[in-house]
Amino acid sequence: MLRNALVAALVAAIPATGCFHTQLAAPPPGAALPERLAAYQQLRPAGEVQTVAITTNQYGTSVSTELDLVLAGGEDVRHADDLLPVVDPQSPTARSARASADARGKKWGWLLGGTAVSVIGLGVMISGVAQGANQPLDQLDPHVGQDRVLVGAGIAMVAALAGTIGGYYYGHVERRARAAAFANYGDGLRARLDLCVAGMQVVDCAATRGAPGAAVVAVPVAPAPIAPAPIAAPAAP
Repeated sequence: MLRNALVAALVAAIPATGCFHTQLAAPPPGAALPERLAAYQQLRPAGEVQTVAITTNQYGTSVSTELDLVLAGGEDVRHADDLLPVVDPQSPTARSARASADARGKKWGWLLGGTAVSVIGLGVMISGVAQGANQPLDQLDPHVGQDRVLVGAGIAMVAALAGTIGGYYYGHVERRARAAAFANYGDGLRARLDLCVAGMQVVDCAATRGAPGAAVVAVPVAPAPIAPAPIAAPAAP
């Protein structure tokens, strides 16, 4: 029964980890300039959307926020590491994206680990209660099983608290790294495509270096406006 309860708790928690990812691809830096410029027009940042969710129940009200990056091609990016295929590997964007992915993994490790150990503690506590309840009526001892109950309750409480604190801390680290990756994304994308900014235009970096025969084809540098933040309706108690 304990094993079934543990599996059920882990399966219930897995959907909350956010499994969806945005698949992105870009041509190599040595591709033809028109191909790189076309990719930039589709992949350049178009804005950010911050979603605020307000949850109200019998314990009070909590507010959570999520930051998404919107690309010019319409893609919505939630996980910063989804940007890795289209940015320079050594760029600040790539470093922040990897840090975000690492922190996200640690966050769910703490949350799921805390849940698993809490379920084990509850199982130990229940076994203690069962041990005391299964005594012969003529030999009842109120202390039988009490140690298991206390130990199991302690394990469950400590694990739940540690998992919550660890998950909260690494969740904060993940969001901060994600915001940094999104903020530097335009630079990382241009470095990946070997494109440079000249005034208000994006041009082939070879042209800015004065390479012989380099084509000078420019596209405007589009601004990245911040989209209004939609607010989710309060959840039902």
